[in-house]
Amino acid sequence: MRAPKTHSPILWHFPGGPKWDESTQQQGKERKTDAEAYDILLKIIKSRHLKLGPYKEKISNRFPKLALRKNPLGIIETGYEEQFLAMETKPVVCVADIPISELGFHSQRYGRVALGFRREDLMTFGFNPVLYVPETSNLASDLVRMHISCYHLTAHADVISQADLGRKQVLLGSFCEDLFDNLMDIISYAKPIPPDQFEEIFSEREWRTAIQYNFVPESLAMLLLPQDVKEDFVRRDSKILGFPDSVEVKSWEEEVDAKQ
Repeated sequence: MRAPKTHSPILWHFPGGPKWDESTQQQGKERKTDAEAYDILLKIIKSRHLKLGPYKEKISNRFPKLALRKNPLGIIETGYEEQFLAMETKPVVCVADIPISELGFHSQRYGRVALGFRREDLMTFGFNPVLYVPETSNLASDLVRMHISCYHLTAHADVISQADLGRKQVLLGSFCEDLFDNLMDIISYAKPIPPDQFEEIFSEREWRTAIQYNFVPESLAMLLLPQDVKEDFVRRDSKILGFPDSVEVKSWEEEVDAKQ
């Protein structure tokens, strides 16, 4: 029995996603034009790397916080009030594990220009599927708590080790910093899902790495381009870039639109 077609041997990087808004430090709602995405694709092929983007995930949750308050008789009582806590991940490189026949929905947000990389090459490099985390889940709460705990442990490592001056103190400080850094690496693979965006986000089937991806042309399996852009690439830009003939260059209209 064959496996269901819910994954792809090619993982896709779309340079045409929503533009970055510097004023709000987050993605906007308007995606790049095909021309803008194509220009980025040419730069990626020329440089042979996928850079870490400016986007950082924000993982948040609400926690009970101990509070003191006076009752109507003026007596101080203890209680709890809600406290909102959030953290940012490291920058990442993203690809999508979507069969080519299902890319139409994805293109509404990310456009019709895509580089397709061989999944086995990305896995060898260190890409990993993201951990989807609904904002109301216990896991979101646990990740934020772990982040806070490791941060305070790192910040106060010198106080914790006051009795062990010298080399032991240095080693503890280094250990705490490594622990916090490793936790941030893990958290970078967490993808929060707001309740009203489940279908849109979960369908991306995202993989990530927190390291810039330097690739060789042989790691590319395919380029997907709008027909008119494809003609420009084959006639002119592929020759300028010395693009290998072994990598397929396909028309979006023929490979995706015609199969919807």
